[in-house]
Amino acid sequence: MEKLIDEAKKGNNRAFHELFENYRTPLESFVYRLTTDREETKDILQDVYIKASQNLEGFKGNTDASIKSWLFTIAANHTKNILNKKSRWQVMAQDQCRDSLVHSPQNQNNLISAINSSPLSQYEFTEHIDFCFTCISKTIPLGQQLTLILKNIYGFKVQEIAQILDVSIPKVKHFLHQARKTLARIYQHRCSLVNKKGVCYQCDELNELFKGKHSSTPLAKKLGNTNKKTTSAAEAIKLRTQLIKAIHPLKAGGTDLHHYLMEHLKKVNDYDQH
Repeated sequence: MEKLIDEAKKGNNRAFHELFENYRTPLESFVYRLTTDREETKDILQDVYIKASQNLEGFKGNTDASIKSWLFTIAANHTKNILNKKSRWQVMAQDQCRDSLVHSPQNQNNLISAINSSPLSQYEFTEHIDFCFTCISKTIPLGQQLTLILKNIYGFKVQEIAQILDVSIPKVKHFLHQARKTLARIYQHRCSLVNKKGVCYQCDELNELFKGKHSSTPLAKKLGNTNKKTTSAAEAIKLRTQLIKAIHPLKAGGTDLHHYLMEHLKKVNDYDQH
């Protein structure tokens, strides 16, 4: 890695391209989880590529950890600048999306088309946990969302996150605490897997549409009921992020279905904001 970085710094375009490609997959999934927009993710990645190539000469590090952190810093800052101009999502956005699908035959037909285009014969439950986590994380303040995703999904240390976001270490710890606390409260109210009184049964509903035999029960037991002393709300959040670490939201089996739902979610949320 050190040799590749040195060659790229000397202006070797092929070396820089190879260097960047080593990190394209995590960068792409990271940006998409923030934007939930395929085209916007492509544009941001291209901008990150250009900015990194133009500024590599001034980059001081020469290790895998340092180059990864540097590239994520560029991606986080660029994405943050874009998202700061947009409204955060409402906690009930998924419910509003479901209502608009239920009451529109055209929307229902589009949903069925998205399902039929999927190669899956049954609903991939862990992928929906990723989808749901992405939606809900967009309801909390952007700094908290960035911190939680960088820590729990991409494995950055608190000190690295502080450098990426250009904030103090105590600020990062505060962001993490608040993000986990808020998400635990939201899941407690919303998710029927966490709490039997939860208002959202979307996992089971989508599995039924797939007409698969896959049951959410085993994973529901893993996630635990946060009313029980054995599984805290914070542990349920941690388990969710552990399950979705290996998922690339743009390359998963149900990505077309989730793309349709995400696009519809954005329309509903934008309409309600205005």
